[in-house]
Amino acid sequence: MKRYGSPQEIRPSHLILIEMPKKLNPRPRTPAPASFSRGGSPKLIVGLGNPGLRYRHTYHNAGLLALDHLAKITDAAQFQPITSRGFSYVRVRETILIRPLVLMNRAGDAVAAAMRHFRVKPEETLVMHDDADLMVGEYRFAFGRGAAGHHGVESIVARIGTTHFSRLRIGIRTDAALPRKKAGEFVLRKISGADMKTLYGVFGAAIENIKEKESP
Repeated sequence: MKRYGSPQEIRPSHLILIEMPKKLNPRPRTPAPASFSRGGSPKLIVGLGNPGLRYRHTYHNAGLLALDHLAKITDAAQFQPITSRGFSYVRVRETILIRPLVLMNRAGDAVAAAMRHFRVKPEETLVMHDDADLMVGEYRFAFGRGAAGHHGVESIVARIGTTHFSRLRIGIRTDAALPRKKAGEFVLRKISGADMKTLYGVFGAAIENIKEKESP
């Protein structure tokens, strides 16, 4: 599995068509949602993490960091909060970026509310999150798979009643976490400087695997 060690500045002028990275998944390729393969874009992209400075740069917030990176490189405006619904959002062309304002274990409430508010289907949604089964420097796209113990993903599945949405799984397991530790023992630790550089490299590489959508 390919790994990345330095940040990449990628500025796609158009968003966004998901394509599964062929080199990063030795198992049979999981089909992308039909709405993506027909040339559409994910209408909703969610970054999972815990709100507040206490959690800002922890491994568990990798999905939220990836979302903020995507917003930055696409020159998005400021996120606008809808506090009553538990999320903030910003539009990037036809795509809406979502930051839950609730704790990870309640992410499903915010995601379900965002889907209702913007009238988006699960299969039109991409969720970016940390994954303790993958090493730092690794990532995979997935669709229609179980939560594998990730409480934020479990919350989303419970609230929307399906696994039929896309996910960007961002590896957070470190050499220091080997031999295998339980995820709860390290996910809330602050990200080291070296791992932060690697993660931003992953964000850039993942975005590079997201095809540029042609203008109409």
